[in-house]
Amino acid sequence: MALLECADRSDDNKALLDVCKNLRDHGVILEEVIELEAVTREKYDDVDGAVEVLDAYLALQTNDYFSRLVNLRKAVLGIIDPCAPNEPHPELAPYHVV
Repeated sequence: MALLECADRSDDNKALLDVCKNLRDHGVILEEVIELEAVTREKYDDVDGAVEVLDAYLALQTNDYFSRLVNLRKAVLGIIDPCAPNEPHPELAPYHVV
C-alpha cells in the first residue's frame, strides 16, 4: 500500500493506475485499490476504464457491502439505473450517501 500512497501523493497517475492494474492482474483484490483506481480513472475522464474496474470486481463479489457501493458508483456515472428491477430502490438500500 505504501507504493500506492506514494504514487497517489506524487500525482503520477500512470504509475498509480499501473500498480492498481498489476495488483488486479495478479489476483490481489482490495476494496481500497478498486476505489482508488476507479476514482482516478473517473477524475481523468476514463469512465470506460472505471466501469471496467468496477465490473471486474462485481464479477468476483456480488453480495458484499462494497458491491452495493460499486453499483451506486455505476448509477452515479449513469451506467445502470438504480431503480431497475434487479437493483434495490435507493431509499431501501442499506447505505446512505451524504
